[in-house]
Amino acid sequence: MPGYNKAIVIENWDKKHNKEEINRLLVKLSSNNNISMIRVNENYDDNGNTKFLAQYNLKETFKFNQLPFSREKKYQLIEPDNKILDKLNLVGTTFFIKDELPNEFYKVLKRIWCNNYRL
Repeated sequence: MPGYNKAIVIENWDKKHNKEEINRLLVKLSSNNNISMIRVNENYDDNGNTKFLAQYNLKETFKFNQLPFSREKKYQLIEPDNKILDKLNLVGTTFFIKDELPNEFYKVLKRIWCNNYRL
């Protein structure tokens, strides 16, 4: 992802919190800490031919464009509150970030996923 040099990958999920709760928390954390994150998911109903891109931290004015990174894939930009995110897999989801995350962010991730994420 151009301009995003780091990533968080969700490797496991204990399902103590549902997808909507986790998504709301990530939106809140990214906004409160002024962190730009791009969530990338494969489409759940077209054999992975479409990738969904959701931008977290709606305070930021940066908008990535929809030009495909790969001609074999279609890309759909969605808001982080789009209900389609509830249908997409959480395990395997990649969150691209620009800068190092603050300690508070890591503490929340550890509490939710019990260290089942990879940087």
